[in-house]
Amino acid sequence: METLIKDLHYGIRSLVKRPAFTAIAVITLALGIGATSAIFSVVNAVLLRPLPYPDPDRLVRCDWRPEGVEIDSVTALVFQYWKDHAGAFEAVGFTETNSGFNLAGGAEPQRVRGMKASAGFLRVLGLSPAQGREFSAVEDQPNGPGAVIISNSLWRNYFSADSSLVGKQIILNGRGQTVVGILPPDFQFEVPLDVILPLQPIPSVSDDGQNTEMLARLKPGITREQAQADADRLLSAFRQQYPTHLRAGERGMRLVSAIRCRRRRQDTLAPVRFGRAGPANRVCECRESLAGAGKLAQR
Repeated sequence: METLIKDLHYGIRSLVKRPAFTAIAVITLALGIGATSAIFSVVNAVLLRPLPYPDPDRLVRCDWRPEGVEIDSVTALVFQYWKDHAGAFEAVGFTETNSGFNLAGGAEPQRVRGMKASAGFLRVLGLSPAQGREFSAVEDQPNGPGAVIISNSLWRNYFSADSSLVGKQIILNGRGQTVVGILPPDFQFEVPLDVILPLQPIPSVSDDGQNTEMLARLKPGITREQAQADADRLLSAFRQQYPTHLRAGERGMRLVSAIRCRRRRQDTLAPVRFGRAGPANRVCECRESLAGAGKLAQR
């Protein structure tokens, strides 16, 4: 013990005599500790902590497989067909989630971030609005009545937690939208969200733009392999009914565990649209090892 105390005294005296070296050593240690903490935070959020939804092992991404690549979006017609005919799951489509909207109706105009989602989006996640309801089937139809679900933070910070806000109209991009629901305080998704509008898809044989992303919840007792077989059987039937919509090399839908899949996104407020010319820009990255990283975020 006496030897240890002498070594400590000697080390302290050495550091005091060499302040430049001491400063560099302290800064290096601080940077190392900070970097390690930051990396652990990402790894914990992406790899260790489960998705913040009930039964996350039943959530799957519905990727599409053109010839030679795999992308994380489908056409509106493919989305609608698989949604209507797949027996193993219920699916929800949502457009590019980095869309920006101009909001009015509160204290002052504000730019907010949001997305468009189909009716049943929260149900597929296993969640319910804290107030109000989800979109109705009528609101999700093309040219349906204006409706919006807002985040809990937007409700508190912009609308001063107005308890009577549900049922009132706010203005988004110059159009009146009725607030039908308010998200739970702990709601999390892949990017920060202030508002969600109805998807209102327009399936068309001639529209081959792969702009709609799909998330599905497997029915209880259904494995991903069984759901994949169910999705595969629809491809030939779809080709027969819509022979001009797909190219010859397209291999159909692939179901990827939502727990293992994260996507690379650009931080932009402008929605990005993709057609047949550029599917490789949206290739899905799946978390098979610690090499991939992404996050779920909350506004």
